[in-house]
This record gives sequence, structure tokens and C-alpha cells, in this order.
Amino acid sequence: MAKRKKSAARSGARLSSDDASILIAIEALRRDPVYREAEHLRRKAKGLMAKAEEGSAEHRAIRVLIATWTGIATLMQGVKAKSPFFRLLPICQMFKVLQAEIEYLRKTLDEQQFAIELFELYDEWEAWVEEQGFSPAYVTAMCGGLSAKFG
Repeated sequence: MAKRKKSAARSGARLSSDDASILIAIEALRRDPVYREAEHLRRKAKGLMAKAEEGSAEHRAIRVLIATWTGIATLMQGVKAKSPFFRLLPICQMFKVLQAEIEYLRKTLDEQQFAIELFELYDEWEAWVEEQGFSPAYVTAMCGGLSAKFG
């Protein structure tokens, strides 16, 4: 059987021990029971959860999701080799589902910088996708939760 050649993009995408530690921390955030329950509520919700009464389960859940993904985006600022992270994490999907919620809260809180880290991470992800030259079908699958792990 012939060996497959490594692509240039993959061969340079090894994780340093620091980046591996960050990935482990991110996965721990995504496995947290509070986060998973918040994600479960989000998938069942009709309309903007941020509009729910403050203190309600829906309102608390969307705040957990936004805080978690803002934390993930902040952790990602220290990552050297982002390609593996961009392949493994549902950055596009979560940005797309949280964007309207964040924009609503920005207006409500009168704070345009709220969750800016997630917007910056999405911009980086988008530039990476363009650089990689992925097919539109693959990008659509990535934005649809190809790597979401929402079992």
C-alpha cells in the first residue's frame, strides 16, 4: 500500500505542548455539564434566548454559551499553530448561532465590545478557510457543526 504524502499545511500543524494544553482546556470547557445543558437548551429554544427574562434558564444558558466561547477565543489568542484548532472546533457554527444573541446583548448592555474576542476568532477562522481553499460544501459542513460533538 502506498503511503500518502503529508500536505504542507498538515506537516506544519503539529501542536506544541503549550497548544496541546490549551486544546485540553478548551475541550474541558466544552465537556462541562453546565455548558452541555446550556447547549441543549439553545438547540430547543425558539427565538433569541437573550430576550428571555433575566435569571431564566434560557437567559442564563445563553450567557454560559457566550462566556464559554469568549473564553475559548481568549485562550486561542495564545495558540501558535491554529490550524488543528480550526479543524477540530465548531468555531463557525457557534459564531453563527451566537452572533444575533451577542448583538442583542450589545444593544441591551450598550457595550459594543461585548464578546469581541469571539468575533475576532471568527475573522481569523474565515481567513484560514479562505487560505486553505476548502470546497464550499466542506465549509458549509463546518458551519453546520461537522465537529460540534453535541451528542
